[in-house]
Amino acid sequence: MEHRTLGRAGLRVSVVGLGTGGANVFGQARGAGPDDARTLVRTALDLGVDYFDTAAVYRDSELWLAAALAGVPRNAYILSSKYQPRGPDGALLAPADVEAAIERSLRRLETDVIDVYQVHALKADDYDRVVERHLPVLVRARDAGRIRAIGVTESFAGDDPGHATLARALDDGFFDILMVGYNVLHQTAERDVLPRAAAADIGIVVMAAVRRALASRPALEALVAELMAGGDLAPDAIPDTDPLGWLVHDETTSVQAACYRYVAEHPAVSTVLTGTFSPAHLAENVAAVIQGPLPTKDRDRLRSLFGHLDRGLGR
Repeated sequence: MEHRTLGRAGLRVSVVGLGTGGANVFGQARGAGPDDARTLVRTALDLGVDYFDTAAVYRDSELWLAAALAGVPRNAYILSSKYQPRGPDGALLAPADVEAAIERSLRRLETDVIDVYQVHALKADDYDRVVERHLPVLVRARDAGRIRAIGVTESFAGDDPGHATLARALDDGFFDILMVGYNVLHQTAERDVLPRAAAADIGIVVMAAVRRALASRPALEALVAELMAGGDLAPDAIPDTDPLGWLVHDETTSVQAACYRYVAEHPAVSTVLTGTFSPAHLAENVAAVIQGPLPTKDRDRLRSLFGHLDRGLGR
């Protein structure tokens, strides 16, 4: 397993990270239990995965992750969690609420320090107030050693396909780590976010490398038909059936494998999250990434086909 440095935070992380959110929510959406989560986490560790991403709103994911890691030396893995800047009532959290959120995650994760603590799905309209009211709390927690690095995740699944939140974060440099939505259908991060983050030594965590349309052949076929009907793709650009099947050849075993290899190639990327709850699929995803970059002709064709799109596809 390749390890990369998570920007100026200085943390060494596996290029593949395990996410506990997404559609599966660490197996909670499919009736799995803590024992299943432990099997997955121990498989991840055996494969060399040592970056684990969770959040307070991922149901019991923090609790399950803590239980799964019980007995593993604390220096053998990196923990990332998040808080949402608005409460259930829709109001922006008070500074005391942010402090309480940090304490709750520390307690649920059964640790004295969270390596990466992030503002979750921050919207551009909330950015200034979060920096003014919440950032001082996060900085104090970092200075006190209760968290090691401060990050922000964009609302990729919401209303920010243009990365407005991350652009603000890059402008002011307050955040050590950015979580960005980036995949073969949504390459806009390559234009601005990734180059600027690399120049500023800010760590990049990739989410949504393979979700929904990219994980399902029928969904991908429907999306491609929509893009062709709307003029975003030429009618003869790619096949109507199995539209990305041309990526599967030689050592590339699946479309999903190609998708992971594509996003992991960029030098600004520190780790790519996978949200699978299947140990077998996790092993496949890790095997794909450690193969290295896609063949140049495949990468260039993907950029030619989808690089101009900015609609937040592949969520």
